[in-house]
Amino acid sequence: MAQSHEQFDETLKDLFFRYEDALAKSDLVKLEGFFQPNIKFVKIGMKGQREGIEALRAHHVQLFEKSHSGADIRFRETISLSVMSFGEGAGITQSEFVDALLPTGYRGFQTLVWQKILSDWKIISVHESVEVDTRDLLGNQGTSSSRTDRFRSGRSN
Repeated sequence: MAQSHEQFDETLKDLFFRYEDALAKSDLVKLEGFFQPNIKFVKIGMKGQREGIEALRAHHVQLFEKSHSGADIRFRETISLSVMSFGEGAGITQSEFVDALLPTGYRGFQTLVWQKILSDWKIISVHESVEVDTRDLLGNQGTSSSRTDRFRSGRSN
């Protein structure tokens, strides 16, 4: 019996939150298990643009340096999530998040493209970007964010 789009959407939603939980727990092994080995990763943000699997690893390692040996670092919270499946083998999750590592009031955006490879869903492409207003950045130089404990990664409900 074929599954409905709603069932695929629910599968992708669950995978998205499991991905976010692995990110919050600094579990690089589990996190990399979500990705197809030749993933296309693009991050455009305050530190420029990064591309490829090595850049993705470096990005996660940088986040995890702040995690105190795998503790939940509670650095971001998903504030909206859109899920769309395309038949039985592909889908997209698009999220908006607030991040404690960004200046107050800034938002991040992430698109994960999922593909079912054999029996496993894998992320085949990631795009992540953040709002940046250089006037705010210049005005906030030398100040640190005190928001680190206010936000959490993973489910907000």
